[in-house]
Amino acid sequence: MKRLLITAVLLASLQGAFAQNLLDSLKGHWTITKITPNAKNVKPGSLYFSDDGKFVSVGEPVGSLHALFRTNETTSTVLIENADKSVEEWKAAIKNGVLTMTSTNPQRKKEPGVTIMAVRKRQ
Repeated sequence: MKRLLITAVLLASLQGAFAQNLLDSLKGHWTITKITPNAKNVKPGSLYFSDDGKFVSVGEPVGSLHALFRTNETTSTVLIENADKSVEEWKAAIKNGVLTMTSTNPQRKKEPGVTIMAVRKRQ
């Protein structure tokens, strides 16, 4: 019983330690390097995730946007709330310094989503 309790406490503390992983990893400036499906006349832009939950994008594919964002650590998604209160959901992963975000649309699951690849902007 004591071993089970210790294991439960360890698992709970590890979960708490990793709970902010996506949120903390997103913060900062990102330069978009690739957009798929790739439109021929698209000039990739940049993304900015601030400490206070504000999101700013410039350029394609999101356009110029000032919004709020939050993460769902359980599903590894970023939710971006636009000024008109619509919410865009993006599946997100950061691996080897590359942010990959894929749009999700619950109404149109068979349509391919847009995927953004970005690298952290150098200061």
